[in-house]
Amino acid sequence: MPTAPELLLPAFERAHRHQLQFWDSLIVGVCLQHAVTHLLSEDMQHGRRFDNLLVLNPFEQGADAMLAELMDAGRG
Repeated sequence: MPTAPELLLPAFERAHRHQLQFWDSLIVGVCLQHAVTHLLSEDMQHGRRFDNLLVLNPFEQGADAMLAELMDAGRG
């Protein structure tokens, strides 16, 4: 997804507010802009929400069931 210039300042603010790395914050902003509901990341806290965006760590114990459910939903 392209990164729009207007996402940069909110990314800095989100990084500070939520104690995120800038690039993680920018990824969250792009996901929110494009109505993405699930983000796979081993760098962010598993289960953390940013509005309608849920962060999932695919290496977290028990995450495999949720990932399988998401993949099944995507096929339907």
